[in-house]
Amino acid sequence: MTARRWILLIALACGGLILAFQQGWLDRRPAATPPSAESAPTRVLEVSVVSPRLGNLSAERVTSVVIEPARESRIAAGTSGRVSAVFKREDEAVTRGEVVAELDTSALLLRRQNLELAISSAEVALRDAQLGNEGARTQAEAALTTARANLELARRRHAEGLELSQVGAVSPVELAQLEAELSQARQNFDVAQGEVARLSQADEGSLELLRLQRDRAANDLAQLNRELGEAVIRAPFTGEITELHAAEGEFVEAGAPVATVMSSNELLARFSVPPAVASELEAAGSVPLRYGGAEHQARILSRSSVDVETQLVEITAALEDGAPIPSGVVIQLPYEAELATGL
Repeated sequence: MTARRWILLIALACGGLILAFQQGWLDRRPAATPPSAESAPTRVLEVSVVSPRLGNLSAERVTSVVIEPARESRIAAGTSGRVSAVFKREDEAVTRGEVVAELDTSALLLRRQNLELAISSAEVALRDAQLGNEGARTQAEAALTTARANLELARRRHAEGLELSQVGAVSPVELAQLEAELSQARQNFDVAQGEVARLSQADEGSLELLRLQRDRAANDLAQLNRELGEAVIRAPFTGEITELHAAEGEFVEAGAPVATVMSSNELLARFSVPPAVASELEAAGSVPLRYGGAEHQARILSRSSVDVETQLVEITAALEDGAPIPSGVVIQLPYEAELATGL
């Protein structure tokens, strides 16, 4: 046998031995047994049974309450002028009617003196005109009385002359003379009557003009006195000065703000809640607010209509007097909001 055949026979023998070994090992491996029911672990689930019932689903919500002054005013001068004095400073308390600042009134006082002199002069001129007109009118009325008497006398003499002329006791020349005297008496009466009427009209016109001058000066004086009063800037209510808009020496126009006053003892609380909560608060009449570890009541004043976007209602409440809550503070107010109703 050749070497090549011997190598082939040896390889076949080794392969057979390997197959026989693997088959014997598999036959000796123990068979797997299925697990018994007694050895399997038990899993326990706990369940609970709930009976459905009608109720309300609610949740706690929080809204921000802004504390602000009930009144805030920018006080202004009623006249133009230079600020001569400022008696208050910012953050300083004031009472109603207390002077905050004053304007220089020297020019106004000079104008008042001139107007008072104008009124006095107008009254003197009016009185003199009344006296002078009364004298002229008295003379004119006396002349009218004389003219009326002369006219009556001339009428009687003319009537008597006509009667006597019919019996030939008065010549035509004498009758013509009587007629001339009657005509002159009528003319004198008309002149005297016209003078009285003219003086009456002239008196009324001149006197009315003098009265208008006096009344105009009196109105200007009253207006000036108001300006003098408005040159003193006073606090319209009790509170504190939050801002000064003018300093001493500055010129301010009429209507320009001089200071801002904010009420300190009258505070408002503003917040927004759902309509149902707003109705409950209105029914209660007040809402409790906690600040500084204490609870303060705020009386409900008004509510707005429902906002289209937020679907909330704005509530305005007034804090009780003396509540130690500064203006501008924001307080958190919790409330129960109903979300749904059903099973």
